[in-house]
Amino acid sequence: MQPQRKGESGVVQSRYILRNGERISYFFEEKKVKNINLRVTRDGSVHVSAPPHTPSKKISDLVAANAERIRAAQKKIKEEAEAAPIREGDTVFFLGEPYRLVLAYGALSIIFEEGKAILSRPSEDMDVTDAFLRASAMAFYPVVVERCMAFEAEHPFYRGCAEEICVRPQKSVWATCNYRKRRLTFSAYLAEMPPSAIDGVIAHEYVHFFVHDHGKNFYKTLDALYPRHREELGELSRLKHEHLMKRHKRKG
Repeated sequence: MQPQRKGESGVVQSRYILRNGERISYFFEEKKVKNINLRVTRDGSVHVSAPPHTPSKKISDLVAANAERIRAAQKKIKEEAEAAPIREGDTVFFLGEPYRLVLAYGALSIIFEEGKAILSRPSEDMDVTDAFLRASAMAFYPVVVERCMAFEAEHPFYRGCAEEICVRPQKSVWATCNYRKRRLTFSAYLAEMPPSAIDGVIAHEYVHFFVHDHGKNFYKTLDALYPRHREELGELSRLKHEHLMKRHKRKG
């Protein structure tokens, strides 16, 4: 069953298509309109509306035909948002919880306590955004290792698949799986997200140890392993854009 929520005109469905192995997610809503309409909103999400009883294939074909335009628009939005640096006093997130960023001086580290994220830098010349991502990666590492081990304990078939786990400040993807080297690499940006969404990414990457593309077999396996992965992926995208756009609005 596709996840649904209420929109202005009725039920909004969360859907996706696969095009050349790439997943394109979008929200669909039936409306009293004459034509199928597609738009990319300021948070990067794709919204499609169509007259009642429009065939699903016609809608998915339209999304596929506009794939390049969608990706170009999302890339522009992402670049604009990520251009906004992190500053002292900003609200930052760790494991889904908000904290107010406070700067200190010392060995690179970050402590999350009493609603504050206390970021220590060895020099005030060190870029705050870079320091935050690197320190967050250090704090996130034991968390993601623990959750990977919990995943393996719950799913013995995957036990021992990941011989190496890394966290790096990569922007383009939430995580990658190098099945040949048996290595999982997670983005430091994932540290901002709720644990349930992190678990969805972990499940996604473990499936890649055995299914190396994003074809039908991959999603069939992932559906059985982690049925909520579509909802969690949508939540990841929503939260990331929400966090970035908040910084973008006060840019400058």
